[in-house]
Amino acid sequence: MTERMTEKAMDADLRGIESALLRASQRARERARVTGTRLVFSQNGVLNFVAPECLEPMPQGVADRTGRYGDSE
Repeated sequence: MTERMTEKAMDADLRGIESALLRASQRARERARVTGTRLVFSQNGVLNFVAPECLEPMPQGVADRTGRYGDSE
């Protein structure tokens, strides 16, 4: 779905999907960094591995700015 389609969605879950995915990816990066494990993700069908020392700490309050579940903007 495009951003415009999700903004107009009647379902609150669809309207908040972009911010939910952003929060999840930021938390996964932070957890990998803190635990010293590689971050693994797929991009264009190719698995990518990022060493924990290459991950920067999540800036304070970033997750808070992305919105919360059920918020309407």
